[in-house]
Amino acid sequence: MKLPTARGVLTVFSNQEEARRCEGNTSYANKNVHVIEAPKKEATEAMATEESQQSEGVSPAKHTKKIPLCEDVPDRTVIIGKGLDEAEEARIIQFLQNNQDVFAWSSADLRGVSRDVMEHSLNIDPKAEPKKQRLRPMSDERKQATQAEV
Repeated sequence: MKLPTARGVLTVFSNQEEARRCEGNTSYANKNVHVIEAPKKEATEAMATEESQQSEGVSPAKHTKKIPLCEDVPDRTVIIGKGLDEAEEARIIQFLQNNQDVFAWSSADLRGVSRDVMEHSLNIDPKAEPKKQRLRPMSDERKQATQAEV
């Protein structure tokens, strides 16, 4: 495995069988078990009222907030978590504001990016002829569901 670092490329040599054995030994001990309980009546009613309020439109998650990066252009915003410490939040906002030139706010901002990097192409032999695949029959249940949907 090769990893880029500040001092150059770091090469890590290992044995795949040994790595799988180590992963197998540790993964059982690290598994988290969550107990799922049936919601209580009050919680169910609260969730129902919350869902009815959200059905009016899509709203952002409660634990995030929008931060404008530039006062001159109010539509250039980023979304960060609400539960951050004040110092950490200020540090993140300052970092994002210092590096806002990295963000592509529109397709016009991508002028310096090569088409080889941002364009996907399939390597298909131009001499290959298209072939029709065989018809796969559906079960009666799926046919009825398809007809009902159409």
